[in-house]
Amino acid sequence: MIVHPSFRKLGVGKALVSSLFDVAHARGITLLLLEVGIRNVAAQYMYQNAGFRERGPFANHNASTSSRFMEVSALKCGFAKPA
Repeated sequence: MIVHPSFRKLGVGKALVSSLFDVAHARGITLLLLEVGIRNVAAQYMYQNAGFRERGPFANHNASTSSRFMEVSALKCGFAKPA
């Protein structure tokens, strides 16, 4: 997914990822995997804040110098709630 530049920094990406977590919980999905471009630093930061951690390639993906592969346990994912 990518958010159009005019809608960045408005919480759109975070809302989409939060909705993905809700669907995963509702359907009993236990592991979420993603690939993100290494130049998309903002997305990497958002995913890390949501609990994603770096991992190796998955499925038919090959290791790449232009991609970063990440995963999160759907049982332990989500953004920290403000205090």
